[in-house]
Amino acid sequence: MELWILFGLMGEIFLQLVLIGDGAKVGDMPSSPEKLKEYKKIKGFLLIQKLQILQEVLL
Repeated sequence: MELWILFGLMGEIFLQLVLIGDGAKVGDMPSSPEKLKEYKKIKGFLLIQKLQILQEVLL
């Protein structure tokens, strides 16, 4: 069971990295530069939280 949670977290982290990077679809992200910056900051914060959870699971 824990292995499936681990793989799920890893997949979600990979997806978040793609969305934060330049590979995101235009419709998924805000159009104005200020909103885009805020969007990336929030997504980055959520990614850090998921990485911390993954670290706790692995340790």
